[in-house]
Amino acid sequence: MRLAPRLHLVGSEQFGLSHRFDCNIFLVDAGGPLVLVDAGRGLDVDAIERNVQADGLDPARIAAVLVTHSHDGHTAGLKAFRERWGCEIWMPRVAAPIVAQGTDPGIPFNVGLGMYPEGWTFPCVEPDHLVDDGDEIVVGDATFRAIVVEGHTPDSTCFLWEHEGRRTLFTGDVVFHAGRIGLVNLPASNLDDYRRDLPKLGGLGVDALCPGHGVFTVARGQWHVDQAIERLTSRAALPPSFYETLEFVEETTP
Repeated sequence: MRLAPRLHLVGSEQFGLSHRFDCNIFLVDAGGPLVLVDAGRGLDVDAIERNVQADGLDPARIAAVLVTHSHDGHTAGLKAFRERWGCEIWMPRVAAPIVAQGTDPGIPFNVGLGMYPEGWTFPCVEPDHLVDDGDEIVVGDATFRAIVVEGHTPDSTCFLWEHEGRRTLFTGDVVFHAGRIGLVNLPASNLDDYRRDLPKLGGLGVDALCPGHGVFTVARGQWHVDQAIERLTSRAALPPSFYETLEFVEETTP
């Protein structure tokens, strides 16, 4: 699904593009090589490949995957992606040992919900590159700036990409449409971290806001980010959590 020049959505649960438990999987055409943002659960890589082809792109050009954080819904597909396309994996430094050892605390919860086939184990993988706050990742003619925003997880990292004057922010589960945030009832999800780090996303002039789940927007993305920042820094009431809304619906039946 083409969203804007060189920006595509090739996997998603809510939009029915791939497996029903996949996160949003975005693709950037870097003027030759293709860059994916997050990998979903790896349970239907064929569907993702078909979506790339349907947008007139060659999956053999997939050269890199940028990982926003270590949760299995965003990383369980990494090994399959690497085996299918030979792509390099760029991962936040704090996420690397979690993904390499399969120690994401959400995995037992998601297995219990029936998100994976019987006997499934997390496909551990090590990254090719580690990412720190402020790093610039260059693939083809695209440059992505890493912005670590702890809160959803300690490794949560957003990626800012600019093309022809338009700025796109890939936020993983940090901030969503309408200023919702990704605070969850899991270890290491922390409101104080959100208060400290979310203002780093202020003043970026974001056009397209591309979160890890749910609705994206290709214009006025900064407004949605600023709603969350304003609520966290100047109001007693917290911004709503994305996971408390009806928009996030996971089917747990076959």
